[in-house]
Amino acid sequence: MVRRMFIEYPRAGSTTLFVQQLRHEGVTSKSWKAQSGRDRVGKPIDKGALYKILNNPMYLGQIRHKGVAHPGEHDPIVTLVQWETVQAALASKPNGARKGQIRTERPALLKGLIFTTDGRAMTPHATKGRGGRLCRYYLSTRDAKEGHGASGVRMLPAGEIEEAVVAQLRGILRAPEMVTQVWRELAKRNDVAVQGMDEMQVAVALSKIDTVWEQLFPLEQHRIVLLLVERIVVSPNEMQVRLHPNGIENLALDVVRAAGRKAATAAEEAMA
Repeated sequence: MVRRMFIEYPRAGSTTLFVQQLRHEGVTSKSWKAQSGRDRVGKPIDKGALYKILNNPMYLGQIRHKGVAHPGEHDPIVTLVQWETVQAALASKPNGARKGQIRTERPALLKGLIFTTDGRAMTPHATKGRGGRLCRYYLSTRDAKEGHGASGVRMLPAGEIEEAVVAQLRGILRAPEMVTQVWRELAKRNDVAVQGMDEMQVAVALSKIDTVWEQLFPLEQHRIVLLLVERIVVSPNEMQVRLHPNGIENLALDVVRAAGRKAATAAEEAMA
């Protein structure tokens, strides 16, 4: 049934009619047994359940942890082409797209990553200004609870702080010494995807992210930032971006694996 959803959804002219057809056929959400031992019977499929299935990378053979998808130990039941076709279809239907999959949407890129020096998180907020223009910013949770100025860090315009972080990350990805370091670290890994990979190939893998950044969906941009950044600490006078110890290597490996999956899928389709 999941395979059928992935095949037929992109062809469906109306999500509502597609869901109605599934309900008419008696399709339900998953039934499961609770820890208490009680059986939880699935409910007739609705749009929410459909979108949850279509956005779940588990069916692609991946596991999502803290918003980041990692290769799983289970086999996929849909192909990469089917997955990407569905994601494109979701993005083209505003009512069906997961938040962050529409290019005009600007979700909080640094949500969960940005803190003040006292360890308090800075959370995203938005207000509408003159003419209905959306103004996004990050505000310390301490200021939100105790009053403006309690944290010592002013309210930060989201666009400016996000651009500053992204500029720093892209600069790191371009640095020749970083390419060399990443290549050496990847060479130590016992991973088929990077065996025999030379320094130039690593440079190309990292440059791909830099060159296509503006074309990525906000959700994908957020995923990449999560891979790279461990924590952002803001004080009244400076901003520190702390990277994950192996964040850049993991990003390069992710790009290489994705390229390998696409090549394998294209070869399979050519032989079919």
